[in-house]
Amino acid sequence: MIQVFDKINAGLEKFASFCAANAVIVMGLLISLLLVGSALAGIGYKKKSSETAAFSELSVLERDFNDWKSSLSPNPDLKEKPVAVDTAKLQTQLTDFIKNKADLNASHLASLMLAELGTSLGQEAEVLKTLKARPLKSNGQLLEGLASLKMGDLLANSNQCDQALKTWAQILDQKKLPFLKDLAHLKSGLCEEKLAQKNKALMHYESVISAKDLKSDRWAYKEAQKYKRALTWTQN
Repeated sequence: MIQVFDKINAGLEKFASFCAANAVIVMGLLISLLLVGSALAGIGYKKKSSETAAFSELSVLERDFNDWKSSLSPNPDLKEKPVAVDTAKLQTQLTDFIKNKADLNASHLASLMLAELGTSLGQEAEVLKTLKARPLKSNGQLLEGLASLKMGDLLANSNQCDQALKTWAQILDQKKLPFLKDLAHLKSGLCEEKLAQKNKALMHYESVISAKDLKSDRWAYKEAQKYKRALTWTQN
């Protein structure tokens, strides 16, 4: 099951990795969008200032995170050696950041970093404890959706499919982020299969297939067809 989840994560991981590895760029874009959106929604200056300050603070941890990532696959052409990073300290700093900034968008980007770092260090249980404590607003924010999708993965891979399904359901209830909904349906279908709920699994796969004309993700559409055929074949 873990290998299957890893496979369907492939496309998303590229985007999530970009968000994590290029956090400064993402932060800049999000801050700009936040400032415009805040003005339109009437959000106060204090809120905008808090978001800007949070992303600025996170950029320091992002530097250490990128140094850690670089150390995993050092470039032999570079003369400088990768900077040594205290991963335990970085994990603690990201955890504290998420707890202290839980109501801000920056905490979701920090959650993606923590999930990748913690999984690499074999600290999935601690990561889940932190992510579960985050207040999920389910407001269609991209980073929140990515973080929720990742938390569901950690739950599923920890044999907590019932909790993973509840997490992904928050994405499925959204009208926004259709490509995340496709992935959430695929993951939910696999978890339902694991729980021997084959009819529910088929419903998830059908949701992706039937949405193809609505510009559903083509890769997800093909995967849903494949999973549906395999599940139907085992039922016969």
